[in-house]
Amino acid sequence: MRFVGVILLLALPACMTHGPVTRTSPFTGVTLHRSATTIRFIDTVSRLEVAATVMTLDGHERWVVKTFVTRRDKNYPAIGSAWSLGQRRIDYVADDHRRIGNDRQEAGHIRLDREFFQRAARTGFAFELIGLRGRYSITVPPDAFAEALSLYRAANP
Repeated sequence: MRFVGVILLLALPACMTHGPVTRTSPFTGVTLHRSATTIRFIDTVSRLEVAATVMTLDGHERWVVKTFVTRRDKNYPAIGSAWSLGQRRIDYVADDHRRIGNDRQEAGHIRLDREFFQRAARTGFAFELIGLRGRYSITVPPDAFAEALSLYRAANP
């Protein structure tokens, strides 16, 4: 019985999300409307976290999926490309490399256009990041895009 409890505790984080947020930076003025974070544990060493995000500043908008690939060793993921279903290369930008204790993380984003973002609120969005040390695939659920859109619309009636 104890073993089953441990397995359940390990399996639960695979579906875990961190809550949605709207916030404005007092330094840059950028307003961020971000969905809850979806987490996928790839293997015992790697995990991928994603969030549908709308960023605004002075009437300009950027529609993205924020990505965080974390490895529980001393090697950065070193993402080199991103692909969606249908063997279509997508625009991935590495934003930052971070050390978190013994973990190494690459933060980045996938640029989308408004129409694709709105369509993904109905269909979701599956993609794979390919790096020097592995492949990291996930499907961002439609709810994540709908949630970010809802936060954006509430702030921009």
